[in-house]
Amino acid sequence: MILYDAIFIIELFLKNWEGKYDLLLEKSRLYSRLKQDLQLLENQLPYFILEKVYSLDKIERENYPGVFIDLSRKFIYDNFSNRELSGQATVQHFTDLRRHDLVQNLPEESGQPFSNLRCAAKLNESGVKFKGIEGGCLLNILREKRNSKIPIPFLSGVELKIPQIEVVDPTETVIRNLMALEQCHYPSDTHICNYISFMVDLIKTEKDIDLLIEKGIILNGMGDNATIAQMFNRLGLNIDLSASCYSGIVNDLNAHYKNGWNHSRATLKRVYFSNPWKGTGTIAGIILLLLTFIQTICSIKQVFWS
Repeated sequence: MILYDAIFIIELFLKNWEGKYDLLLEKSRLYSRLKQDLQLLENQLPYFILEKVYSLDKIERENYPGVFIDLSRKFIYDNFSNRELSGQATVQHFTDLRRHDLVQNLPEESGQPFSNLRCAAKLNESGVKFKGIEGGCLLNILREKRNSKIPIPFLSGVELKIPQIEVVDPTETVIRNLMALEQCHYPSDTHICNYISFMVDLIKTEKDIDLLIEKGIILNGMGDNATIAQMFNRLGLNIDLSASCYSGIVNDLNAHYKNGWNHSRATLKRVYFSNPWKGTGTIAGIILLLLTFIQTICSIKQVFWS
């Protein structure tokens, strides 16, 4: 049975590589379900068997990759895969391959597992800006200083750059299997679980989802924003976390949120400097007020000395 399964998978991957007609590949629902099933932990074949069977094929391979892993990546990759990677890797099975490619090139883990990150809506109220990043690695979250378009230093703030993720029907299943793999086999390197924990802290309510969708961080393929919030909250239940590369980001964001001046500055910017026209009007008003004040003082002095 293992040999039959291996031959079926290799033949399917070759047809997918060539773009040949196949009932399983032409029907998008069947293709999506098959790709999802191949990444379930309970359905895994040892990867070395697939590589060995593929290497036994002596047919001319001018149109095929020399290593089986390239065939695998083309088939299982989807909207949140790290497409920057290629080449050989040592993995146990397809789920392990998906995790291996996602965690490559991440910063080294540092600090303790984080907790108590404020949700996206509250961070936004304190002046934190959110931006979606297209392409690259899903797990590569960045925190950067953000310069205001209006050249006033105190209007500058913090920008959180989060890679874009499209949430569709199979997303929860794929992520849950990656998390289960980490909990069982990589308890000291829970990169996927740390990412999900970070997103769960950001997403508490539908309001947070609305903000992340507006900023291009989440693409809603489910139809209902509340469903996505519920999905992330389910994924965050009963998981153990290792040291995280996000600890420094979380500590900085929490410190930013606790600073009352940042809230006042964000409110001032939102009310009076939300766009260049409003900002220009505000500055002009301040200048006019100052000139009026100076004129009043000069008039008082003139009356006093006359």
